Amino acid sequence: MWADATPLLQATATMPLLLQHINLHLVLQADLAAKYVVIFQNYGLDLEAVQKLYEKHKHAPPVVRNAPPVAGNIMWARQLLRRIEMPMKR
Repeated sequence: MWADATPLLQATATMPLLLQHINLHLVLQADLAAKYVVIFQNYGLDLEAVQKLYEKHKHAPPVVRNAPPVAGNIMWARQLLRRIEMPMKR
């Protein structure tokens, strides 16, 4: 009869540890959610900065030295696109 109760006693002994683990997990999830909000706010600021830079230079973008005008414009646009895409790829 006692042999049948042993797994039940072991399970009740580990219950407080399991509850501590679950509570820690919930705290970490809340902390990570707050950090995601900050990260996306910063990303939004970066997007606004790129948009302002584009609006400022879209008619006459800065071209690297010794680059043909069209190729320089394309390189500038691709660099702006990379600034937008790279944080999302990481």
